[in-house]
Amino acid sequence: MDRHNILLLRDADVSTIRTTLKRRRFEFAERTHTHFTAKRGRLHVTVREIGVPGENSGNY
Repeated sequence: MDRHNILLLRDADVSTIRTTLKRRRFEFAERTHTHFTAKRGRLHVTVREIGVPGENSGNY
């Protein structure tokens, strides 16, 4: 079963999440229009920038 959760974050939250995931040994990658994407096992975390032209940013 796939689950998707969307949360609105402040810049400080993005930094805290990145630091926490690094400490927990997540593997990081860069993707277009994201702050970062990270994964460990079957868990994937993507912190996306909103307001990207042409992307359905109004849904957030």
